[in-house]
Amino acid sequence: MSEFDEWQAYFEERLTFSEKADYYTASMIRAIYASQGAKVGPIKDFLLELKPATNTKPPEEGSKDTWLRIFGMNTEDQ
Repeated sequence: MSEFDEWQAYFEERLTFSEKADYYTASMIRAIYASQGAKVGPIKDFLLELKPATNTKPPEEGSKDTWLRIFGMNTEDQ
């Protein structure tokens, strides 16, 4: 099993649970919001949600558009 496969397996497992550090971080963010006078909800509202990426373009097209934008050029579909 390659290292990439191991990271993919970790990411798939990570989608299903939150660690203690996640709740700790969420509680800190919630406290910051509350200290600024914001109305805060339950802690689950501040937990990060990991989801698989949804890419509608093939990688080649997305990469091409990115490079064109970096150099200030218009993409073909504009």
